[in-house]
Amino acid sequence: MAGIAALNLYNRKSMTFTTFTSDKNGIPNNNVYDMVLDRKGRIWMTFGGYGFAQFHKSDKTFTTYTSENSDLNSSWVLNMVEDFDGIYVLGIRMVSVFSIPKMRHLKIIVSKKSDEKV
Repeated sequence: MAGIAALNLYNRKSMTFTTFTSDKNGIPNNNVYDMVLDRKGRIWMTFGGYGFAQFHKSDKTFTTYTSENSDLNSSWVLNMVEDFDGIYVLGIRMVSVFSIPKMRHLKIIVSKKSDEKV
């Protein structure tokens, strides 16, 4: 699966683009696998082996969640959706599914362990 090579943000007022890359803007990785605009207008992205992140429009920064700084069992987050109750569900390589109730903590719903290092 190939993702976006970088993230480009378009400013309608100035009619210009800002390009975000991992080497200059704090984006976790240049390959964006999935992007979600939630009901509160927040932008979320998944980055394959680099977890997932929330983009903060106000200051153009990212808060990144990985297996190193959260309860994720793998940083291979490929997909993300927000369900009808406002709960975020992550699709993680090796058939793991997490929910994030009110973004306070991560909860494993289903997990299939693998001996493969990710």
